[in-house]
Amino acid sequence: MRAAALFDRVIAAEAAQATFAALEANAGRLPNVALHQVAIHSVSGKHLTFVNVANSHASARLLSDGKPGPGDKTETVVTRRIDDLVPKGVPALIKLDVEGAEVEALGGASRALRDGGVIIYEDHGSDPACAPSSHLLSTPDTCLFFCNDGFSQVTSIDQVRALKTDPYKGYNLLAAHNDSALLARILERL
Repeated sequence: MRAAALFDRVIAAEAAQATFAALEANAGRLPNVALHQVAIHSVSGKHLTFVNVANSHASARLLSDGKPGPGDKTETVVTRRIDDLVPKGVPALIKLDVEGAEVEALGGASRALRDGGVIIYEDHGSDPACAPSSHLLSTPDTCLFFCNDGFSQVTSIDQVRALKTDPYKGYNLLAAHNDSALLARILERL
């Protein structure tokens, strides 16, 4: 809802049925908002089964590593690539929050990045490999910035690891193609 007041067009994707219902109730009538009940991934049209953990309001995981626990619920969701949601040629600002599936989601955003998109993503403190940042740093012509009271550029995984001091916290970073005009506008406003 906040983004709808700031941008001409907002695309929101949510995998969990209950959360999507709340999103639809809050933003479904806004004329510049398009809602999609999908899981963001590297390929479109795949079916993924998630486990919604019974004793946590914000804990979901892919059902690929065992069976659900007592009281847990599962739901199957179709995947979509970011590149299939963001129109070609549009330098989109993308906020990615996919609970550990960042690398798969980023794999489906290569065109959006080349088109000048800027992605804000989380690199969790519990991930010593810094998987999403490592993936992005290996992508040609991509730059990363740590988001904390402004932006500071990071150029190595060692820098990302040094930023992550709490294993229970998520750290926001920003990624864009080096020549992104949208990135330049964001940085000049600081």
